[in-house]
Amino acid sequence: MESQSRVEVLTEILLTAKEGATKRNIMSESGIGPSQAEACLRFLQGSGLLLKEEAAYKPTSKGANLIADYEQLNRAILGQPVLHLTH
Repeated sequence: MESQSRVEVLTEILLTAKEGATKRNIMSESGIGPSQAEACLRFLQGSGLLLKEEAAYKPTSKGANLIADYEQLNRAILGQPVLHLTH
C-alpha cells in the first residue's frame, strides 16, 4: 500500500463524511488508525470544514464547497468524477 499525503487523507475524510460518517467508517475508508483519525478530525473541525452531529461527522457548508471544488477539478482533469482516492 502506498502512503497517502496529509492532503489526500484529509480529502478522503471529507469525501467519506459527505453524507455523514462515524469515526469507524472514516478510519476504514481512509485506511488510517485511531490516533491519526483523531488528529485529522480535530484539524478539519478546527478549520471549519467538518462538524460532529451526534455520532456522525458531516461537512460544514465550507467543507461541502471544498468537496464540490475537488470533484469539479477531478472531472476537469480526469474527465470523470472520482469519489474516493486509491487506498
